[in-house]
Amino acid sequence: MEWTFSEKLKRICNVLSVAYIVIGCAFYSWVMDVRDAYPVQGYFVDGVLSSIPYIIAAVVIFIFVFKYCVTNPKVFKVCNIASLFAAASGHIALVVQFVYYLDIIKTYQG
Repeated sequence: MEWTFSEKLKRICNVLSVAYIVIGCAFYSWVMDVRDAYPVQGYFVDGVLSSIPYIIAAVVIFIFVFKYCVTNPKVFKVCNIASLFAAASGHIALVVQFVYYLDIIKTYQG
């Protein structure tokens, strides 16, 4: 018996990926603007680390384009798994940035 992605799981993965690309990168950019305006001790991100969410978004977009260009079902399945992990890591980065934003708010309001 061969394991494959169900259509519902594919749709969920696509929605999560698109949501990360649109909302995640915009939120991350906004948090970086807040960080620059209100610096918090202990949170320094250099140029390479600050581009990680955009790199994840580029990987997700590349996987989406690549997986629909291949005809091999095994490669398509690997692309689905990779896009699922990329979307999950993107959402984890989004949660970390939200916690960082809450820390900035707490520091400057308290």
